[in-house]
Amino acid sequence: MKPHLTTFIRTVVAAVLFAVTCSAQAQEPDEVYLAANTDFESGNFEQAKLKFESLVEKGLIASELYYNLGTTQYQLGNEGEAMLWMRRAMLAEPDMPDARQNVEFLRTRLGFLEFDDNALDKVLRKSPHGTGRWIGTLCLWTGLICLSGAFFSERFRPNRSTLITVGVILAMFSIVGFQLQRYLDRNVDSRNFSTVVAPNAAALTAPSPDAKAVIALPPGSEVRVLQTSGQWCYADIPGDLRGWIKSSQLKANWPVPPIDS
Repeated sequence: MKPHLTTFIRTVVAAVLFAVTCSAQAQEPDEVYLAANTDFESGNFEQAKLKFESLVEKGLIASELYYNLGTTQYQLGNEGEAMLWMRRAMLAEPDMPDARQNVEFLRTRLGFLEFDDNALDKVLRKSPHGTGRWIGTLCLWTGLICLSGAFFSERFRPNRSTLITVGVILAMFSIVGFQLQRYLDRNVDSRNFSTVVAPNAAALTAPSPDAKAVIALPPGSEVRVLQTSGQWCYADIPGDLRGWIKSSQLKANWPVPPIDS
């Protein structure tokens, strides 16, 4: 066979394989999801978990996917992981009734620790990201414009006192806006919260396995990570406590990282 003909055939074969692969990949998520559900219904939970996780690896964000993966993890006895995925399902769809029911069930079963979700936090959680920062910035710049007009514009001289008053009030509102953003970042932003996924976890007084325990952390417990140092995290714990927790015992509620991280 002539060399140039061999190259041509190889090119054609590669193109065909590429087209077939692209077609298969386009259909793969739905097929994998259905196959995972079939495995789950058949009691083959390990295979179902692997298939659901492969969809997560593709970057799919879906409350039903997270819910099914959480349910599968529970069937495998991974109760911390189950609670983690239920929380992720509720972040993707806050009003998902099935996830809420499962969270209540796991809360009763595991007795995990979690922060009180007061009425204010529930309202603020629905606000767009950066709400406080936008309010603070808008009020600050508008206030500065008012004050600039009052002191440097002859046109607004007759209304100077009014502009100064408005400018000062807006400056005060800008402080409120920035304080609101600080509160959102610390107490509401889901990216700061993690779930304990390992059994027999505990918060310690220092980042050392020999340190004294602050409190035991049942699987599914929620903490607010303040800083990370090597293999340890320093975190707020429900009940006005703080302690060091092994990073390997925690997984962030959001965003959803690669499964193997």
